[in-house]
Amino acid sequence: MPVSITSVEGADADKCCQTIYFILRGAMDASNMVLLDRSKWEVLEASSEEPREGEWGNSGLKEACIDGDNRSFWGSAWSDSHPQPPHWIIIDMKEKVEAQGLSIRARREGYDAAKELTVEVSDDNENWTVAAKIKDITAQGEFRAFFPEPVTGRYLKVTITAVSGGPHVTVSELALF
Repeated sequence: MPVSITSVEGADADKCCQTIYFILRGAMDASNMVLLDRSKWEVLEASSEEPREGEWGNSGLKEACIDGDNRSFWGSAWSDSHPQPPHWIIIDMKEKVEAQGLSIRARREGYDAAKELTVEVSDDNENWTVAAKIKDITAQGEFRAFFPEPVTGRYLKVTITAVSGGPHVTVSELALF
């Protein structure tokens, strides 16, 4: 948009060209970003899941982290084995999407929440590009973080490298924005 400066007061201006420079800074709020539609998403695999939790509903199963129900959750195995981090999950988003950030919701009770994770995207589910490494994730409620740069891909892989409270992890909801 062209701008003409007719006079300058209170600032230094180039007398020759009547040019003034402004530095504008702004920030986007991740909490206001609209989450991508997950209705076609499918969880392909996870490092482990806890089917015993499924006795009380959808909880424990890997699909629970994209079911839209904040009361259910994906949980890594705990009844028969106790795998240590990293815990990972791979989701087929069914089409290439552009994402600016991640939303992760901890289990309502705050048990075994993700503390640190790596987000990767892929077009072929074989060659992965790191979108972000995220630290200091809150143990309760929803946590959102922007990626350093927007990314595109069909497949999403989230690898949880550190957990709050123990070796097991639970994730109520995963989404991108």
